[in-house]
Amino acid sequence: MTTLIRFFLSLFGLAIRKPAKIGESWTGYGPVNRWHDINAGWIGKLARNGIKVAHIEFWGWARYAKWDDFETLEKRYRELVRACRMYGVTLFVSYTNDNTGSGKYGDARVPLSRYLADGHIDWGIHLIKKVGKSFVWIQPVGETQTAAGRAIEEKCMRELAGFPMIYNGGSRPTTCPPNWAGFAFHPMNTGQSIPANAIVVTDTSPILIELQGDLMGSHASTDILSAYGKDMNNNGNAVIHYGFWHPEADDNSIKALKR
Repeated sequence: MTTLIRFFLSLFGLAIRKPAKIGESWTGYGPVNRWHDINAGWIGKLARNGIKVAHIEFWGWARYAKWDDFETLEKRYRELVRACRMYGVTLFVSYTNDNTGSGKYGDARVPLSRYLADGHIDWGIHLIKKVGKSFVWIQPVGETQTAAGRAIEEKCMRELAGFPMIYNGGSRPTTCPPNWAGFAFHPMNTGQSIPANAIVVTDTSPILIELQGDLMGSHASTDILSAYGKDMNNNGNAVIHYGFWHPEADDNSIKALKR
């Protein structure tokens, strides 16, 4: 398929497809830390199964972070956004993670403040802005807890004005602050009460162990995740499965979240 044909198909797709809406009860999924190691074909799988949102950690984090591979990040990000626009899937980008520097799960123990000071954060923001806001939501920081994280939130709000912004201060906020489009909530287990209008993201060790049997497993339990996703949707919440260690898009997760 030529570049010109792809371009016109993309325009046609944008004309007939609409992004997911914050506040509605859809499902989402992403191989969040390793998305940059696989091609964007998994976006088509989401679309064919009625899954409206794809989720990534922009820089990755822990063992699979790619802080110094700008070429791969740019190539993969452009491919991913192009695929999302073509298939009508909204890309939920968690731009940074405030656990960076913690040393957990193979993290290199370089604090987020270092990347803020040395230009990494500016480079990524420039790329995201250049590629554009259509079908893209930004969560400036996952689990904001440091001064650097709060500075990145402010920078993204300022420099990526016009992108829908998702708040995740402290991992489990209970309301959406002024000037933010929505907020994400990371439950500790499948029985935890969820605030109204929260986007539920399964980004904690205990709930991942419940849903896939192993924190670092590569496959979800279809039955357990399916039941949880339906419970959340019936409660009026959107739900995203956080494929923490998934080396590729997990068919079990996609099957469980099919709508």
